[in-house]
Amino acid sequence: MPNDTTPICPRCGYDQSGFAAGWRDACPLEGTCSECGHAFAWADVFDPCRRDLPWLVEHAPGVRGLLRRILPTLARVLAARSYWKSVGVEVRVRLLPVVVMLAVVFAAVYLAGGVWFAASRYRQWTAPGPITALAYGTPTRADMLAAAAVNVLTYGVGEYWGPSPSGWVFEWSMVRYPWCLFVAGFHSGWAIMLVALPDTRRRARLRLAHVGRAWVTGLVCLAPVLVSAIGERVRADGGVVSEWVLDWSFLASLVWVPWWWWCALRVGWRVEGSILVWFLLLIVSVMVAMVSMAPLLVI
Repeated sequence: MPNDTTPICPRCGYDQSGFAAGWRDACPLEGTCSECGHAFAWADVFDPCRRDLPWLVEHAPGVRGLLRRILPTLARVLAARSYWKSVGVEVRVRLLPVVVMLAVVFAAVYLAGGVWFAASRYRQWTAPGPITALAYGTPTRADMLAAAAVNVLTYGVGEYWGPSPSGWVFEWSMVRYPWCLFVAGFHSGWAIMLVALPDTRRRARLRLAHVGRAWVTGLVCLAPVLVSAIGERVRADGGVVSEWVLDWSFLASLVWVPWWWWCALRVGWRVEGSILVWFLLLIVSVMVAMVSMAPLLVI
């Protein structure tokens, strides 16, 4: 496999060493890949540093650099056209930093939601009048603080109630975020079809790394859906959350996902016939989203 010092086509990965070996007295500034026809600058091909972006989390030097680049990268990702205008096929692909970025984002959203939920429950437990939320015995304030603290981490799969005569009781509730599954399937359908149809990908001269970048980075679309699910959970338990905000955060993800893939096909990858490809992938992605909801129908 070519490494970072091997001159390869930024689009299809074809080795350009044979062309470079024929140079004698001078080298051209521009080149064209004989495999896919992509035009590129030889300087970009020979110098991987020129394919790195100073704000992109994929090219961050070290952990501190990665953390500093999370917010600039997220800002560009949310403005999908701006992201893909800068992150073309010639930009070096490194997926692990993107996975770390998503883990940080989702952990922050989840913990913030946990604090939000636990605070809502604690206000109910300490409200004047009889305690109805904790149905097992007469809890002390320390018991309620402990239950709220545990719920910060566990509210996504259930809820602690307690104490009871036999100890604390944990009620499982796995079906918390069905719309997260729907949006995840909706987003993943585009990548699945691009991977499953090698002829389409070959005509577009796309590498799997390019598809992987679009899929992994685009998973940020789940963050507002997660916020919506958390807000719905808090609202159902008596918290003050606007239903309008919850509905629009979910709908925003459904609108953003097709826009993300349109910008990838049209702006970032410059795929020929991108309108037809986009429309076909949209149909398939809706079907994948519906299938992703099937496990919930049997629960």
